[in-house]
Amino acid sequence: MIVERASYNWAYSEDIPGSRCGPEDGPWPRPYQVLDEDEIWRELRILARPQCSNVGTQGRYRAHSVNFQPSPSTKTQDRYVVTQLNVGGRLWSFTGVFDGHLGDVTVEHVAHHLPIIVRDFLAEGEKSIQDGTYDPQYISDLFTKAIIAFDDAIAHDVLDLFGGSVNKLDDYTDSQIRDTINDQHLPGRPNHTKTRLCMYGTTALVALVDPDHKDLWIANLGDCQAIMVTPKNNGKDWDIEALTTSHNGDNDAELERVRKSHPNEPECVVDRRVLGALAPTRCKPVHFPLSLSN
Repeated sequence: MIVERASYNWAYSEDIPGSRCGPEDGPWPRPYQVLDEDEIWRELRILARPQCSNVGTQGRYRAHSVNFQPSPSTKTQDRYVVTQLNVGGRLWSFTGVFDGHLGDVTVEHVAHHLPIIVRDFLAEGEKSIQDGTYDPQYISDLFTKAIIAFDDAIAHDVLDLFGGSVNKLDDYTDSQIRDTINDQHLPGRPNHTKTRLCMYGTTALVALVDPDHKDLWIANLGDCQAIMVTPKNNGKDWDIEALTTSHNGDNDAELERVRKSHPNEPECVVDRRVLGALAPTRCKPVHFPLSLSN
């Protein structure tokens, strides 16, 4: 607990609970203000930007969203999206949570472009999903293809600078690679911008609901969680169901899967992380039927 020292309101690194803040995060001490409970809730309401959005037709359904990492002066590396995708005049609901790391370049790109990519893939398959008649597996496949295509596009923007393949990198010297990607002196820095998207990263937890709100699709990459909460028949209690599993180093089954996929690469998992650095391990969409009453 932060403690007031003498007549000053100053916080030292050892006053901050947990292990995310240390002496190297100075300068210390830092000033702080003690808030009572009402003031805390007021600040959270202002900074967390709680929102309620109408989804579906005639405002029958609503989506509530909030950011639990508010900051008045700096941007976090986390983003969320609540939007509707217009496909042939019908509105699909798309929501996403993205936990960025190393910087906000990739997470900003994904949060903006992934809904557009999913919409475009749904539009391409419009004939197969018109009037609400579709095979749920068909939508799952479209969802999968959209995410894979988006990921491939980011990677190939860089690989195309070097022959279009990882195997072609051996044809370039380290100096040539550096000169190619470090074009900050050029207008728009196109190569540097493309490379940064591959250097930073983000998890992705996205949900798609059909226009009639009968079906839900979930795609998960990383350790965000999707939870289904539905009222019981008695009107008092709730059923709570986790719809996703963590695709990261805390999941022993995931680590074993990665090792089996790379039998001759002992460094594929180091310290329970992919290549000793990456926590997320995969992305896989799944489909859930929804009840209109829920």
